[in-house]
Amino acid sequence: MDIINYFLAFTNRVKYIIIPFAFYSLYILYSFNLYEFVRELENTLTSLILLLFVYYLIKELKFAKYYYIITSFVVAFVQYLKIAFYEVYGYKISKSLVYTILETYGKEVDEYLSTNLNINIIVYTIIFFCYLFFLIKDFRNNNNLIKNRNVVMSSLFVVVISFILYRGFHLRKYNFTYTVASSIYDFKKTHDAFDSKLKSKTNSLFKYVSKTSIIPKIYVVVIGESTTRGHMGLYGYKRNTNPLLTEKNKNLKLYNNVFSTSAWTIFSLNHILLHKKKEIGYFDHLKENDIKASIVQLANMAGFKTYWLSNQRQIGANETSTSKIASAADKSIFVNYEDYDFESYDEKILPELDNLLKDNAPHKMIFIHLMGAHWNFIHRYPSNFNKFTDVPPTKINDKKKQQIINEYDNAIRYNDFIVNSVIDKVSDTNTEAYVTYFSDHGVDVFENVTKAIEHSDRNPTKPMYEIPFLVWMSDGYKKNNTFNYYPNRIYVMGDFIHSFSELSNIEFSEIDLTKSIFSNEYNFDKQKIINTRLEKIIYD
Repeated sequence: MDIINYFLAFTNRVKYIIIPFAFYSLYILYSFNLYEFVRELENTLTSLILLLFVYYLIKELKFAKYYYIITSFVVAFVQYLKIAFYEVYGYKISKSLVYTILETYGKEVDEYLSTNLNINIIVYTIIFFCYLFFLIKDFRNNNNLIKNRNVVMSSLFVVVISFILYRGFHLRKYNFTYTVASSIYDFKKTHDAFDSKLKSKTNSLFKYVSKTSIIPKIYVVVIGESTTRGHMGLYGYKRNTNPLLTEKNKNLKLYNNVFSTSAWTIFSLNHILLHKKKEIGYFDHLKENDIKASIVQLANMAGFKTYWLSNQRQIGANETSTSKIASAADKSIFVNYEDYDFESYDEKILPELDNLLKDNAPHKMIFIHLMGAHWNFIHRYPSNFNKFTDVPPTKINDKKKQQIINEYDNAIRYNDFIVNSVIDKVSDTNTEAYVTYFSDHGVDVFENVTKAIEHSDRNPTKPMYEIPFLVWMSDGYKKNNTFNYYPNRIYVMGDFIHSFSELSNIEFSEIDLTKSIFSNEYNFDKQKIINTRLEKIIYD
């Protein structure tokens, strides 16, 4: 009984640390189920151990009294963030989400926060500030809130309970502290691998790379952003969002069943642009030992002069993995220094493309990374492309959401102009050439979700993964190369390096034509999508 009395007395004195934990645990019990509540209970008890242990070490120091108020604030703020993330995304913070925030510096998170704010978040924000008010008030009235003896006894009690839960339920991977710490550790190790393996011009992990023929050539890979094929007139959308590419349709090879590996840009592009270990699945998040090399390095070794032309931000010294891949190119050009909330139209890349096409290098491989249809949609196109202003083809009656759909469709129509312009400029060179275009992922604009626009691996819907994929070829390319066209093949972009190699006539020791959408040997690996989010999406 003494231990229980000590514990009750202690909890009263440290109630401002316990209240946020208790509030969040009850929130989980209400929002999820009993098992999730048990997970959070373990998380709470483990966190309390750490906090109490630190206090025990510093309790004799003069500043120990400030430890309580600082700890209380941090604990409350963390629980508030966790609730806010669930209200926005519909799932709890995970390693994938932490990694994405670290990788994108919050820009894709900003996209969600700017569209998914709701009354619940506002209420929880008010509760949080009320909590801070009473915390500060009580602290001013009573600085000596913690008694040493109660700390020791209660710590022992918490340790015993935590050990039982930890051993009995094996819940370490659900612990918030562990999730964040291990995510940061994995992030650092992965980016160290990016530095060591991907920033050099060549990579010894590519074996027996063939050299390109002596015939001059220009090959262009255009990477779009947040473009779902369901909003493209080329793919049967009710609006003519592709007036220019539709005119070229007879000269385009259009693929109808191509899917991204992720609804997040960074995970998708890592799978698309990198050569990985053979056993890596389509949807596995890459770790340092999974990475081998990039398609930019492969093109370098095949004898191409490589260029990376981007309207996405480079991020400066704190590079994203994509900019590290780009750094292997012979020449990298980033034309966008603005935040995503400002206009940086993709047409900015067109004069730069003109200059690259004039380069006297005989063999050019140009990678173009567009802003595409990245949120905020209204910032993705100039006013003269504000074509769609009427009621869109949707069952949504909300005028604000209808306006967002119109803005997205206008962004797609402007993207049509950009991709068409790239093709025209390459065509004018009268060189052996191809242009291939695809998007990193799609986005669900109120088609299956009703609260807000969304692209999330934790709440997958078809529009998030269904992406456009097309190829344009010059007469010179058609004359000098054999091309097999299978428009309805199911293809997942995690195998793109093999398609890229065949399209570019580059051979290397690990090329696998069963993974190339262009090959007669193609064999779709159904096993790689079993028990993943795309199994249902592809076969529905």
